[in-house]
Amino acid sequence: REAARSMWRTFSHPQGWPVIWFISEFHVKISNLLYQTLDEILVKRRYQPTRLEAIWRVIQPCDPAYCSYQLLPMPEDIPPLVVADKEQWIANCQDENVVIIEESPLDDWVTAFEFRQLAQDTPYHAQYVTQTHIRSALVPPEAIDRIAEVESECWAEEVGTHHPAENLTWRQFREALLSGHQLEPLESQGCLPFTAFKEKHIGFLGFHATASFSSHLFRTFSLVFNGVDVFDGDDRVGRFEAWQEGYPDEDYDDQPLAFGVRFQVTRHFVQKVCEKLSCAFAVRTIENRFVMEAYKQEPAEKCSRTTLRVWPIPLPSDNKS
Repeated sequence: REAARSMWRTFSHPQGWPVIWFISEFHVKISNLLYQTLDEILVKRRYQPTRLEAIWRVIQPCDPAYCSYQLLPMPEDIPPLVVADKEQWIANCQDENVVIIEESPLDDWVTAFEFRQLAQDTPYHAQYVTQTHIRSALVPPEAIDRIAEVESECWAEEVGTHHPAENLTWRQFREALLSGHQLEPLESQGCLPFTAFKEKHIGFLGFHATASFSSHLFRTFSLVFNGVDVFDGDDRVGRFEAWQEGYPDEDYDDQPLAFGVRFQVTRHFVQKVCEKLSCAFAVRTIENRFVMEAYKQEPAEKCSRTTLRVWPIPLPSDNKS
């Protein structure tokens, strides 16, 4: 009871009301037993440093870079979710691939990787939710006609070093890219991932996903990190952003109403990459829409739409230098 009273006084929802975390005594005992067992095994046996590092990356609790990162508000170019007609909202999202060959030039900053979740809430729960996934790839000219058939592995390079259940801090993610955690991409894949990413697992205090250029681009263009941004010489060519905004108007939900991460690159660097590698630049956007019901985890209705946008070489120009 004293612990509950202490948590009531200590933890507060950002909108003002108290938040109580219920942790059962059984959960505490099992957790302590697990870590005592791991400690005893690791002390008594001699393991190689790589095995110790693999274990640590599975159980490490947080990313120091995330703890010191100041989350941004929702970017101005992302409109809030406003659903006026549910039936129309669902009907506009079709489960099919739409391929667009772009003739307009790229923006000054191009989103090459993104995950974002937006929600529209009622007084009791978030009724409408969208999740958007953006990936990008370099596509040889002869593969543009079959862009819809490109395998998912070609759209982004998932960074993994030791174990599928591991979590990576930003420093570990950066070191994996710079040290070449992955060999040269296979010729049979046809397309090259433009970005690399790593999503976190439940229980890890860190970015929903970390993202940057693929390891192949880091090697080819000798790119360097400066914090979470990437430089080509003195020019900043890539920037990582994490943002969060709003909370549902509901007492038992402390999840953000809208949040996301994205990695953006400059138009000029995209042009440089495409010219050197003789590839078109392609962006795949998958939007999932959900209609939720109160106190139910599974959506009552859902739909999905995939859009593929391709900028063939030479890239369209607006005559800006």
